[in-house]
Amino acid sequence: MGKTRLALRVAAEAAASFPDGAWLADLAVLAPRTDAEQLDRTVAESLGLRDQSARAPADAVADHLRDRRVLLVLDNCEHLVQAVAALALRLLRAAPGLRILATSRERLGVPGEHVLVVPGLAVPDGEGGGQGGAHGEEAVRLLTDRAAASAPGFAVTGRNRDAVVQLCRRLDGIPLAIELAAVRLNSIGVEEILDRLDDRFRLLAMPQGRGGGRYRQTLGGVVDWSHELCSSGERLLWARLSVFAGGFDLEAAEAVCAGEGIARDEVMDLLAGLVDKSIVMAGDAEGRTRYRLLETIRGYGWRRLRERGGETEIRIRHCRHYRDLAVRAATEWCGPDEIAWLRRLRRELPDLRAALEFCAGTPEHAGTGLETAVGLTRARSWFFSGTIGEGRHWLDRLSARSGRPPPEESAHAAAMRAFLVIVQGDRAAVPDAMAACRAAVGPGSPEAPYLEGVHALLIQGDPGSLGRLAAAREGFRAADRPGDALMATMFWAMSAVFLGGRDAAFHACDVFRADAETARAEWLESWALWSGGLAELWHGEPVRALPLLRDAVVRQRAVEDEWGPVWDVEALAWTAAAVGHHRHAAVLLGAAHRMRTSTGVAMIGLAPFQAAHAATEGRVRGALAAESYADAWSRGDAAEDCVGLALAVVEEISAVPPEPRREVTGA
Repeated sequence: MGKTRLALRVAAEAAASFPDGAWLADLAVLAPRTDAEQLDRTVAESLGLRDQSARAPADAVADHLRDRRVLLVLDNCEHLVQAVAALALRLLRAAPGLRILATSRERLGVPGEHVLVVPGLAVPDGEGGGQGGAHGEEAVRLLTDRAAASAPGFAVTGRNRDAVVQLCRRLDGIPLAIELAAVRLNSIGVEEILDRLDDRFRLLAMPQGRGGGRYRQTLGGVVDWSHELCSSGERLLWARLSVFAGGFDLEAAEAVCAGEGIARDEVMDLLAGLVDKSIVMAGDAEGRTRYRLLETIRGYGWRRLRERGGETEIRIRHCRHYRDLAVRAATEWCGPDEIAWLRRLRRELPDLRAALEFCAGTPEHAGTGLETAVGLTRARSWFFSGTIGEGRHWLDRLSARSGRPPPEESAHAAAMRAFLVIVQGDRAAVPDAMAACRAAVGPGSPEAPYLEGVHALLIQGDPGSLGRLAAAREGFRAADRPGDALMATMFWAMSAVFLGGRDAAFHACDVFRADAETARAEWLESWALWSGGLAELWHGEPVRALPLLRDAVVRQRAVEDEWGPVWDVEALAWTAAAVGHHRHAAVLLGAAHRMRTSTGVAMIGLAPFQAAHAATEGRVRGALAAESYADAWSRGDAAEDCVGLALAVVEEISAVPPEPRREVTGA
């Protein structure tokens, strides 16, 4: 059993002892020398913490864990030992109920650390003997199972059993080594594999590097042997594929790995060969084949690539491919493929992050990274994935490293950064962000009225935002930027609902919904429902708002939106109060608070939202006794599934009449 599988089994068995759960953070997707803040963000995401605020990710994680009893599994730490150790020490000091289970080829060196060396699978003692029962057959059983897929005629018999046992013992029971050897049983016998491995191991007699030891020597020998048995094209492709931090598809493999020794039309066959040899894993993701390399195989491939001297060129190709993907998403998302684009970008985040990290550390390629970050922001990827703080992080880092990017790119970056700062509600950073935006964005660009309108709406609560956003909408439409135009339409409708009159609100919401439906942009259609619900709440019949807001949250939950439901549940609380269901409103206020806390949303910085929230809270507190309000609010705040609770509350509201205006008098 490998270290990852063992850690997962331990976590599953220990989970009952941790009321707040056992959580896995796979650090293999992070490149060596990854920025510490990105490590912190990855751990935060693994805990289900989608922080939208401007605070440091490590602070958000520490606050989240402070009063919880959690088991956190940090898997594959060896390439980030120092950064992981620093984070682990910080979290353990902040959260007394936290326990960390880390897997690594090197110890972390954190005070209180207990080290367990993971042995290989059990191998029978002696020639054909056993350790007793099924336990001693673990290695032999794995070899047999894996051979069945590649060599259907293979079986352990009395004639070959001694050689099978010897092979498993020679491989120290290491699962990956056994799997790689098993693949070869379709072409050569067990005895021949043993002979070839003995030759290979004689060349590896000296330990390699710090912490080398027998395990690394054995596994290295098998991987070396597997590498030698690949064709020259397969070896070259293996090396180049090691640049991918996460999963990848054929399109990415062709774009990054073809050229200089591999023709584009050869990639598919070479990739199939590596899959057959268990070098590359293949699986299905939403109807498309996705490939990945195990961490050990990827590390070996990267070493081979560096020996060839081609790692920088492959990294550049990798960055350009993911830049092109982000730019395409920014220009093509507005349409029936909107959700497919958003899901694809979320699926590609490990490699997008690896590309951004490389660009941030290489000034001459920082401009490529800046284009990538801008494209992801325009495509709303950070919103959908609930990682707005990360989007701002990359724009900050890459803007600082880009020197003098082209004026158009500089304007896009300044505009998108100002947009994220505003939406975060980070009032302290807004003035500088807007000043930079105004300096970079020309007065004739539609970005100018767009950002001024969003700023006037969310920060100032100024009705003048309606005119600016309407102008931005028309400007984007004239510039043939339909996605940006639809975003401007959304904020125009929001401005009309919060700050305009009845006619303006319903007109803008009708236009927004019609545009979203015409574009068949499913996510924005859900926001059109949300806007329509608020129009009914404040300018029409509040009871009609409930089904619209319910449908919005149902749609957003169905597509795994991490951003919208926070605002849906808050709006449902406003509506419940308006229709006289004060206890239900208190429950929803508590649930919305929990969601804001977990995502880091700073409502206090968003003027119209804060005003609506304060008015609702005042109304509900005035209608309920203090104890009744506290109990109902706490029910919402304690919910594990806030969206599920909100939907249940909507059903309860629909089934019962409104509550009396006050429960008590003279309190």
